[in-house]
Amino acid sequence: MYAKLFAQGDDPLDRMFVGTVASLKQLAEKKDGSGNYLYPDLRLSLWTQGHLELTAEEREELIKADKERRKKKKKKKRSREEEEEE
Repeated sequence: MYAKLFAQGDDPLDRMFVGTVASLKQLAEKKDGSGNYLYPDLRLSLWTQGHLELTAEEREELIKADKERRKKKKKKKRSREEEEEE
């Protein structure tokens, strides 16, 4: 509920992860069929909190992946809104 509320105000937060550090680290390791991390934002968050070590290169790749995820999400949202208007 809060993530949706923040997202409406253009807050960069668009989803939240809840769990123990161990369970979040396990979730952060999951990859899709192409070998990309499913939750780049979670990995970055764990790094900022000191729970995950990342190189500068890894951080840049995660930032790029999260930007792509957000673009896809916005595109999907616009598409749904256009369908509702029709």
